[in-house]
Amino acid sequence: MMEYSIQQQLDKLSRKARAAQSKGQSALKMGADEAGWKPVVDLLDDLYAMADDIDDAIQKHSTMLAATKQDFRQEVENAVFVAYLPVSMKIQMGTDYKLPGKWVSRAKV
Repeated sequence: MMEYSIQQQLDKLSRKARAAQSKGQSALKMGADEAGWKPVVDLLDDLYAMADDIDDAIQKHSTMLAATKQDFRQEVENAVFVAYLPVSMKIQMGTDYKLPGKWVSRAKV
């Protein structure tokens, strides 16, 4: 049952990540300034918090197989990475304002 709940959270994370990616691509395409990137940064902050919560739930699940935990963590990392790509591209292009770094899992398998 807990795995089903985690999967639902992962589905929600994936949907939000795609929305953040779309918003980030739009900001990148439009050449947005710092204010234009703020909604993207806010979405990433929310996604990172969700990813941390899911990651914690995976870690605390005592009966889940290590391979399943790894699969779920990979889904989290992939979703957040997709959302982060436009920000990464903007950072590589250069910016004079701070953008968030890449999300990193706090848990170990």
